Amino acid sequence: MDTDEFADVDEQLARVLRHIGTLPNGKGREVAWLAQKIKTTVQVVNNWKIRGIPGARQLEVAKAVGWSAEQLSGGTAPPAAWPFDMISQGRLAALTERQLGMIERAVLLELERIEAASGKLRPDAA
Repeated sequence: MDTDEFADVDEQLARVLRHIGTLPNGKGREVAWLAQKIKTTVQVVNNWKIRGIPGARQLEVAKAVGWSAEQLSGGTAPPAAWPFDMISQGRLAALTERQLGMIERAVLLELERIEAASGKLRPDAA
């Protein structure tokens, strides 16, 4: 039986740590990963396991895992795990809206090319 290693952790932090476990280089080093991303110590993050994430650090933690403050608070579902090993979320987060649009267009064109070559329709195709 698979037990939840974060069962006795503050609920909000547990959701963050479970999500980190789905990210590249996150599984098995969730606390260290978070500490590194928000430039703090492992001990500080470990303290949050009982006390919870302090309000002053919540936005920082949310951004580190690619969530909004609302997603961190449980208001909406967090996004799916990051699917790319060679591109970090941080690289995309630093781009302008226009640059992100250019990348989205390039990805869409490549997906359509791959789908056409394979004869498979995309799942959202009407």
